[in-house]
Amino acid sequence: MIASGIYISAEDYRGMDVDLKARLYNWLAGGGGSAAPEPAEVARDAPGGADEEAGATDLSLAQCKRLLEGCSDKTKAVLRAVFARDERDFILDDLAKGLNVENGALGGAWAGITKRTRKVLGDQDARLIWWEKDGVQGHWVGTTSEMTFHSMRKAMGIA
Repeated sequence: MIASGIYISAEDYRGMDVDLKARLYNWLAGGGGSAAPEPAEVARDAPGGADEEAGATDLSLAQCKRLLEGCSDKTKAVLRAVFARDERDFILDDLAKGLNVENGALGGAWAGITKRTRKVLGDQDARLIWWEKDGVQGHWVGTTSEMTFHSMRKAMGIA
């Protein structure tokens, strides 16, 4: 039984002012009433739960912690490789090489990450990582939302 809670629809969230989103993000990340994070820490272009350009869903610190609780060690290693980077974009082939595996061997981890993300958020369309094919090189490029990138780094003790 849940004693208390807050619900904000995706539509309402999309309509929020950027500064309000920043303060809400900070509060959810455990900052209480302290000042909002720098604008770079909040996806300014994201009008709602997903980066419209990238299609990756925003996850709070609490949601990232819940997501990690249900992941296998292999999946956590993949996530650590993704979020230990300084940028939120990554090339699948390069990530696989860094993990010393063929990128096809990561299929189970990607499926688990997607399934776990959707379960934590209760949204069958949620995506922790948005994939696009690079038109020039032909590489698969993964992208996370700005908010998720910072939340996951904090949840994993990286930032």
